[in-house]
Amino acid sequence: AVSVGLETATILSVLARLSKTQLSSEIHAFVEACTANYGKVKLVLQRNRFFLESPEPRILKELLKDDVVRKARVLPTASGAAAGAADAFTVTKALRDKAAAAVTLAAIEENFEAEVTAGNDGAGGRAALPTTTNRPAAQEEPTASVSVPPPSTFDATGVPEYDPHREMSSFEIAPEQVEHVKQRCLPGNLGYPTLEEYDFRNDTRNPDLDIALKPMTRIRPYQEKSLSKMFGNGRARSGIIVLPCGAGKSLTGIAAASRVRKSVLCLCTSSVSVDQWAAQFKLWTNLTDREIVRFTSQTKEEFPPNDRACVCVTTYNMVSAGGKRSEESRRVLAQLQGREWGIMLLDEVHVVPAAMFRKVIGITKAHCKLGLTATLVREDEKVEHLNFLIGPKLYEANWLDLQRDGHIANVQCVEVWCPMTAEFFKKYLSRDQAAKRQVLYCMNPNKFMACQYLMQF
Repeated sequence: AVSVGLETATILSVLARLSKTQLSSEIHAFVEACTANYGKVKLVLQRNRFFLESPEPRILKELLKDDVVRKARVLPTASGAAAGAADAFTVTKALRDKAAAAVTLAAIEENFEAEVTAGNDGAGGRAALPTTTNRPAAQEEPTASVSVPPPSTFDATGVPEYDPHREMSSFEIAPEQVEHVKQRCLPGNLGYPTLEEYDFRNDTRNPDLDIALKPMTRIRPYQEKSLSKMFGNGRARSGIIVLPCGAGKSLTGIAAASRVRKSVLCLCTSSVSVDQWAAQFKLWTNLTDREIVRFTSQTKEEFPPNDRACVCVTTYNMVSAGGKRSEESRRVLAQLQGREWGIMLLDEVHVVPAAMFRKVIGITKAHCKLGLTATLVREDEKVEHLNFLIGPKLYEANWLDLQRDGHIANVQCVEVWCPMTAEFFKKYLSRDQAAKRQVLYCMNPNKFMACQYLMQF
């Protein structure tokens, strides 16, 4: 909630309105503890300069007490600056977050309508709802709601709006110190994890990518909603979007790239996925093979000059793998490292080990990172690492709702128990095979035979 712009007071207010029972002091304390530090500091790339910004100046003063952050600060050099410039911050109007405002307004409207309806039923009368609501009555035909669709919270051409009642304080930091500052702000150090935002409209240093969605491309409502969480305040937020299999994660990522209109680095898990993503870019946008570069063990295509934007699709291993490489691979990797990427798309982001992703982050320079996955779950319980390496979960679609609306196929979930064979079970129970238990239950022959039967059925 905090990552998409909702404040602590708003969260508690809406929760109190929607709750059937009075909120306990424990819930108040829990919400306040969760939102005390998170989302209070943002790392913003604006007009080719990096800024740390916060709605509370005291937090910035607290950060500047740290040696790493203080040394990374770039002091203002304008003539006539006050003698106490070291303690002064740049103060601007805060951006209005349309997604957060829409969430709050929708919750309040729904609760208000429910209260009015309940009051009318109790009075025995049948009064009309206030004219401010445009929701169709329940007994109307389904086509009535289609003819007047709700306003979209994602506007691909919209410009940032400023809130005259809120202010943001900020100070500039040196570009070469960005990673050190981010590390210092993590929990365990200063405890104010930074949310990354990219002011792509004012990025004049990186060339624009001539990308646009084809006229036949239709963004579904849940895809619009996920993108509104990413671009709610007019900037590009880094984070993770969770959509079920077959719900159009690729199109969501491509739509985000077409909004940013800067160079795109797309990281996949295999060379097959690389070919699929390249085909998806050509299917949904006006891009051709001239703007799309594939970098795999089999295919190593040339990059255009640095003054021309492009889309590079490669695998995690091709970027992060060490050891001896061919001359061609080293040359292409050097070109990849030498570019600034506007947006990095990370497919199946949950499978990326933290160490590998840290290496990818260290090798490449991307201003915005968007992770895409269907299952934000890991067996080693290291999903929380992605929260700080990429960003928070911006949106998660309910697959039951998508199935009900006909966006994905009906799914039947059945659990099939496959007993281990005697030989495998004996090894599984032995203490000297404890490190290989996961391999043993994965390679259970009975499980393989059950899968083979289901595929041939």
